[in-house]
Amino acid sequence: GHPRDKLFRIMVTIFWVLALALVDVSVARIRVNTVENGGIDGLSTDEYDTMRLECDMRRLMLQKAKTLQPWRDPSPIFDALQLHTLCQDAKPVGSIGRSSVPLPPAAVETGASGEVLEIFVSATEGDDAEGDGSEGRPFASVRRALDASRAVRGSGSGSRFGFIEIILHSGIYYISSTLTLSPADSNLRIRNFPGEHPWISGGIPIPTNRTWLPSAFHGPQSDVWELDLSGSGIEDIESLFSLSPHKRLTRARFPNANVETDQWGYASLYRNRFSIPGEGVQEWTKSSLRGDVGEFIEIDLRDPENPSGSVKNDSTMINYNIWGVGRGGACASVWGDNESYWCSNISDGGWAEVDQEMAVKGMVQIPVGLTFYEDYVPPTSNLSLGQRWNDIDLTGGIIHAWHSQSWATHMFRLSSSNKNNLSFTKGSGGQGGRNWCRCDQCGYAASWCKENDTRLIGGSWYIENVIQELDSPHEWFFDKVAQTLYLKRGNESRISPEVPPNFPQLIAGSLDTILTIEGTQGNPVVNFSLVGIGIRDTSPTYMREFEWAAPSGGDWAMRKGGAITFKGAEGGGVFGCKFVRVDGNAVFLQDYTRDIWIYGSDFEWVGESAVATWGSTIKYDSTGGEQPRGSVFDRNYIHDVGLYEKQSSAWGQAKAALSIISRNIIFNLPRAGINLNDMLGGGNMIFHNLIWNTCRESGDHGPINTWDRMPFLSNIRSRILQRIQPYNTLFDWWMSRKKDTINFEPWIDWRILSSDIADMGSGEIKVPSFVPQVTEIFSNFIFANYGGSQGVDNDDGSSWYSIHRNVFYAADGFKMDYGGHDSKFFQNLIIVVPYDGQNCFNVGSFFPEHAHVFINNTCVSGVSSMTIPSGCGSVACVEEFPEKSSKISSDGEIQEIFPNLVPDYEPVSSPGQLRVGYVYIRV
Repeated sequence: GHPRDKLFRIMVTIFWVLALALVDVSVARIRVNTVENGGIDGLSTDEYDTMRLECDMRRLMLQKAKTLQPWRDPSPIFDALQLHTLCQDAKPVGSIGRSSVPLPPAAVETGASGEVLEIFVSATEGDDAEGDGSEGRPFASVRRALDASRAVRGSGSGSRFGFIEIILHSGIYYISSTLTLSPADSNLRIRNFPGEHPWISGGIPIPTNRTWLPSAFHGPQSDVWELDLSGSGIEDIESLFSLSPHKRLTRARFPNANVETDQWGYASLYRNRFSIPGEGVQEWTKSSLRGDVGEFIEIDLRDPENPSGSVKNDSTMINYNIWGVGRGGACASVWGDNESYWCSNISDGGWAEVDQEMAVKGMVQIPVGLTFYEDYVPPTSNLSLGQRWNDIDLTGGIIHAWHSQSWATHMFRLSSSNKNNLSFTKGSGGQGGRNWCRCDQCGYAASWCKENDTRLIGGSWYIENVIQELDSPHEWFFDKVAQTLYLKRGNESRISPEVPPNFPQLIAGSLDTILTIEGTQGNPVVNFSLVGIGIRDTSPTYMREFEWAAPSGGDWAMRKGGAITFKGAEGGGVFGCKFVRVDGNAVFLQDYTRDIWIYGSDFEWVGESAVATWGSTIKYDSTGGEQPRGSVFDRNYIHDVGLYEKQSSAWGQAKAALSIISRNIIFNLPRAGINLNDMLGGGNMIFHNLIWNTCRESGDHGPINTWDRMPFLSNIRSRILQRIQPYNTLFDWWMSRKKDTINFEPWIDWRILSSDIADMGSGEIKVPSFVPQVTEIFSNFIFANYGGSQGVDNDDGSSWYSIHRNVFYAADGFKMDYGGHDSKFFQNLIIVVPYDGQNCFNVGSFFPEHAHVFINNTCVSGVSSMTIPSGCGSVACVEEFPEKSSKISSDGEIQEIFPNLVPDYEPVSSPGQLRVGYVYIRV
């Protein structure tokens, strides 16, 4: 029959699919009418009904948010879903439940016997010299309280106390240098006084006892003012904030933009307002390095005699069965002495031929300068670039530029400028993990490429830190040599050209790390928690040359560190905290960590990732256990992260395993909401997350994105399977104990499991192999709008995934490309609107004995006026269906074409008959 006649059969299954996908909560209703022409009320070719579907799905997302985090004010979520703008819904008023996040037992359990010692701190009433830390005589600083805690631990009475709590009253606590906790600081909490809201700032207040003067550089009519900061102790300013209201000020740039709200990437509608199009560049200067070949380490794991003692030969991409890295040579000019998959001679996958060619030839394709067209007039200016910049020195300026494929942004510091020729400092541009490509390699990425063109392709770009571009309200510039801060007046009243405006109290971001919790696997920091604290005003890290590197085989480069950094730590974590306007990573888990929680916390306007992980291995071997394991990222609220480095996420995982990522609300990101850079060990569980407005500035990505190009030896799978018998997956084991996954208390079961497998270094070794434990992605509600593609983009090499019971809206279906294998995709609902021409099933080749499973999914496409017909006319078929044995298996049996994969489908008895029914979608 006609494809539309099958829509009723498809829609009658939505109830049970969604009941499994979005369990336990209130119910919304979509009316479904099947009529003669195949139209469906809410799912039809009619433009009005398509808009109704859009609005209904957005309303369901709001309802899901209320279910996941009922204490939260829904207004910002309502706004981000554009329910008033698009659907004319009335804005909700106020909170809908509890006023604060309920903390789990993990945040308050002592984990140690004995009394609890309380040390009180007040930024406004405390005294470090005269106080004693009691409630009546509090200290004034966190550092003084920490000294008191250590004094108690070192005294004879210290053994009385199982836990010490440093309790902060409301106020702002400025930290002049990073606080470092050692194993001697175990069993410590830094928490808020009940009902109060303290903040710890990584900034330095700008002195208020100095006088602002009219800028001599800009002239008295410019409304730019200068402040002499010599002798103030402030040597550099990379970020600037107002104290109250807390806002970020913009460093002088062109084109003008607000970094928090103005998007300038590939998928951004108004990118040309806030950046300069790529065609404004005559040439991105290629490095002159040739033949500077680095050191390659290559271990073929297909060889039974390989040193690992285990064989890997399960991917059709041969190089994914080989472990390899490169370091030094030409790569060192950008990434220093750090090793990188992308500097190896075996990198493989999408466009990896570019990186492999560069490594083998001893070259690097990260630009070392640019030449702009002098006569090019940007869309936001009446002046050409030559008129704007030819007669000024741009040295010290910083170029931000998109990778040509919109994979990441790269930043370059200008070492010199000569008219339209700009040169970059050595080490610039390493914030992305991969090379740029040339016109002769990927000319489709730039309309201006010509025949036989070997120029590098860059994306949109802008320049900042240029004093001559200080022309917009509250833009600023700091002259390091003259120790002078320049600031243009904003909305402050102007009395006269000679009388300075009443500028707000300003804070210069000073520290990139406020607190480091650092031990070792043999001697970790145990049970440190940060509870109910706000973190703000840290400095950006994108220009830390040679500190960025590729952690594993994904596309990312990262810098180790965050505002709060855990390294060599067990238990505890971050609970009910707020991270607002921190300009690097907010929380970072490095090397050995176990059971660290990030729970019920807010991450807003963050420069890089909200949370990132980066463990260590000895080449391919992870059995030493120097990785984050058993981390829990639960019930957090994350939006507008990746302000500077766009290749950032709410959760960015590299070289870590056994992570729980659950019940989070994630929106407004330039790239993926959740990213797994590799599959070391596996055993991750990603569920009940609400994700939308991701990939807002980029493409070729998904709201959840994964890679797995590098193999890692692990014993995690064997230990887990031994622990959860007779079950084969963590999901089945968990569901046998917890029928309700949305209101679960994960620490109960997870700690039982994690405690049995956590210490891989000294514990019993059980059959290490390159097969990870399956990662489960289930019961998520994902809207893949903007530049998103699939709900889960299983990119190069991704394997051993079980993706089920999810709702993917405006998303393609199952994707497994470039050598992926051994994954399952079942009981998902995929609504593809508008249809983009892709099918519900898109995978690369794999070996029959390592086949994928695609079964019991409901895929709805072709319901929009923008529909592009599928290759064979059906909503669920594959164009040029290849050999079945290499494509699909279900429990070992080869299936026929996709409509037969779902046995619950029932034929419509009379295609012309009017059928009316309701589909209940549980949120």
